[in-house]
Amino acid sequence: MSEHSRRDALIQLHLGSVLLAGTAIFTRTLPLTVDQIVLLRSFIAAAILLCIAFAARDSFRVKNASELGWLILCALLVGAHWLTYYKGIQLGGVALAVVCLYTYPILTVFLEPLFGETKLERGDVFAGAATLVGVAFVARPDAGAAWTTVWLCVLSGLLYALRNILYRRHLRERSPYSMMGWQFLIVGLCLLPTLDMSTDYSADGLWWKLLIFGAVFTAAPHLLFTSSMRALSAKTMGLINSLMPLYATTFAWLLLGESASWNTLAGGALIVGAAFYESFKAR
Repeated sequence: MSEHSRRDALIQLHLGSVLLAGTAIFTRTLPLTVDQIVLLRSFIAAAILLCIAFAARDSFRVKNASELGWLILCALLVGAHWLTYYKGIQLGGVALAVVCLYTYPILTVFLEPLFGETKLERGDVFAGAATLVGVAFVARPDAGAAWTTVWLCVLSGLLYALRNILYRRHLRERSPYSMMGWQFLIVGLCLLPTLDMSTDYSADGLWWKLLIFGAVFTAAPHLLFTSSMRALSAKTMGLINSLMPLYATTFAWLLLGESASWNTLAGGALIVGAAFYESFKAR
């Protein structure tokens, strides 16, 4: 691989991380409930990804009932991940939510042995302990909303970790564009009964904001990650993705005026540090 190709892949990965971090801002600013945000985001992103898959002549067919079952399960997990994460953002703010979500790399390390993929090492246990201490720092016992956000977003991280493991085991040989497109479409269809037809989506440019959210901040990051994955190692991708809490917290400070408390910063440093460690030792 040439140095030019690696540099382009790194730029794509950083840009994808920045865009994905920006989703938290939309969750705080869109005048919609969490289920409406996830529903509309999913349909828009699904349409774009499936169109790209069609243009690339990727296979849309599901091979058998087993693959369909794993596809539906992964879709339900990613949908529940979004719902819990976005609700956590609305309740407790961006910094607290994204820090707690980023427990998912450590949760992945502890889940993978259950599927026979890896074995726990002593360093993994220490990283897990650091993550627990970090969660204890950010969960202020005197703030009910903060506790709710912590547990919602840790649950969101667990759902995301489980979905990633199942996707790698059962669907990774298929086109990422069609597989992600189908998952987003299933999420949208599951939430379709919650669609509020009384909402005026033309007011204040709401449709345009939703289109930007679904296209630029949902479909585009997944395309960038898929493209950069071909030229970068899992370790490099993990390390760069560990910057996402920093990006999201900075956006919240600049655009929303949200500042992170000292305990969120301290706990976040432990959690993200543990994620850095796991990414750095990945092979």
